[in-house]
Amino acid sequence: MKLDQLIKDIGALGIIGPESIDITGLKLDSKKITPGDMFFAVHGSIHDGHDYIEDAISRGAICIVCEEIPQERSGAVTYLHVKNTEQIVGNVASAFFGNPSQNMNIVGVTGTNGKTTVATLLYHAVSELGKKSGLISTVHNCIGKEIIPSTHTTPDAITLQSLFADMCDAGCTYVFMEVSSHALIRGRVLGTHFTGGIFTNLTQDHLDFHGTMDHYANAKKMLFSMLDEKSFSLVNADDEAYQVMISGTKSSVVTYGIQSGDLQAQIRSSDVSGSTVIIDGKVITTPLVGSFNIYNLLAVFGCLRQLGFDEGEIISVLGRVAGARGRCEIISGGNNITAIVDYAHTPDALKNILTTIHGFKKGAGRIICVMGCGGDRDRGKRPLMGRIGAQLSDHTIITSDNPRFEDPIRITEEIYAGVSDNDIKKATIILDRKEAILYALQCAKSDDVVLVAGKGHETYQDIQGVKHHFDDKEIIEEFLNNK
Repeated sequence: MKLDQLIKDIGALGIIGPESIDITGLKLDSKKITPGDMFFAVHGSIHDGHDYIEDAISRGAICIVCEEIPQERSGAVTYLHVKNTEQIVGNVASAFFGNPSQNMNIVGVTGTNGKTTVATLLYHAVSELGKKSGLISTVHNCIGKEIIPSTHTTPDAITLQSLFADMCDAGCTYVFMEVSSHALIRGRVLGTHFTGGIFTNLTQDHLDFHGTMDHYANAKKMLFSMLDEKSFSLVNADDEAYQVMISGTKSSVVTYGIQSGDLQAQIRSSDVSGSTVIIDGKVITTPLVGSFNIYNLLAVFGCLRQLGFDEGEIISVLGRVAGARGRCEIISGGNNITAIVDYAHTPDALKNILTTIHGFKKGAGRIICVMGCGGDRDRGKRPLMGRIGAQLSDHTIITSDNPRFEDPIRITEEIYAGVSDNDIKKATIILDRKEAILYALQCAKSDDVVLVAGKGHETYQDIQGVKHHFDDKEIIEEFLNNK
């Protein structure tokens, strides 16, 4: 594509070099440059793209997008001076790939918990309703039935627009995607036209990145600020942050909720009994469990209705679709032991899954909880999760999660520090995650439930920058099959 067509709407501060050049590709990583590419020099949290401009040129980049024009320049290269490189990548990428999001119905799901489940349920539901769909999620991406590995909750802007283009070319008419707060702050979804946005909830997470809950909420709000008059915002009115989300949005607003009180959400669940849920007077029998999944179903029901699907078909399909891998995934084994793998990695999510287990465990069965916290992330939530884990289970085993570049001993000690004096005897530290899981399973007796929380669908453990194969579900199944 011609450079002048790519950059006509980005408000460049200046251009040095020829403008009538053909751009053959877009890159954020100088090592991946091929001749004819445009290179975006982004100030990253670890690396500064400006340090790799010469490397990009040596590999064949013909256009450099940067915030500081180099003093020494190549006469054969065009330099595009912008105020913030990161914030223009999405719009350039959208133009380069033909603005694919304008040709599909794209729904973004944001919130602390529930994003993966809601997006996945929507993808499966619409697929069963006969429409070819795309999914962009933490677990994996899908183009119709084709599964593509996922590396981030929300891909970088170039990868995202490329995925949209592939989905559009494959005939997808709907795309359901998780939109993280990091992605919103870093402009990854700029250039995307959303048909609707869904807000699930806001609880403590990522404060290492955002600093405060107010900043975290305002990051989520950015999705709804992007929506136009023809779009819809579907928000959980039982979460006090919902008013922040919709403040100033141009979209039509629809609320959902369970709680009774002064506020009456437009879409409500009036009764919950086991696997039966009543939403707006419609009875749904679902394979999902837990009150948190009722909120997820409300969001899915409301979204499908906003997209124009028949209510009778919606009710029918919601009775068949299951959630995402590693989200309250139940694994049954010998001696009536039940194990559950769940991605719960925030205080609220851990409380929700443990409360749910209390609701369905049998008789005198105990709850044995294996949990940890990721390294190089929000340290403030560690003692909170330790306290919740010990309070709501009969035995809590604190272990390593993804320590990354942090000392796992310090992480587990900070979790353990939150355990109350009354519960201290119920908490144990076993640093090795496999040993912790096996110990929990060996301790379990008939009717006990073993919860392994924190990693869910992940098949690796990140230690000192190296991802080692590690799958909670795999370890559990091997143990139970040999029981």
